[in-house]
Amino acid sequence: MKYLKIILGINLIISLIIFIIGLVNSSIKYPFQDFKALINNNLVLDTLIISSIKYNVPPNNDDSTYEESYEFHLILSDKGKEKKNIYNQNHYDLSNNLINDNGYKKIALLRNKLNNNLFLNDAKYLSKIKRSSFLKIYFYISGILILMYLSKISIFKK
Repeated sequence: MKYLKIILGINLIISLIIFIIGLVNSSIKYPFQDFKALINNNLVLDTLIISSIKYNVPPNNDDSTYEESYEFHLILSDKGKEKKNIYNQNHYDLSNNLINDNGYKKIALLRNKLNNNLFLNDAKYLSKIKRSSFLKIYFYISGILILMYLSKISIFKK
């Protein structure tokens, strides 16, 4: 029973952290939408113009560099804004996604119809996104269930 309480406590802490990060980033609904889009194949192939590419970009503002990592600044055609995406060439196949079109560098990406999130057209990358979305959904739901269980116990103690 003691170990179960520890596991539930750790699960609740992780759930609260993920929920708070989702609140701060206004991205609580994204895992649900991304998972739904990946399961139901609600993805559209989209080609975006690359305004700049930086090579060997350190992830998370770290000082160390990683070979074959790319930071793409993409021009979003519908908004005229730039969006920054970082992909690691060692993990994902970018060669099929890069296009040269009349002197413009473009990248072919999959766009989620529900929330306009962009994904690489790579099976390993899509699998990672699906797992990540599923885990976030799991922690949201398990956190709610644990809180409901704890509130039920505290009501009966009074």
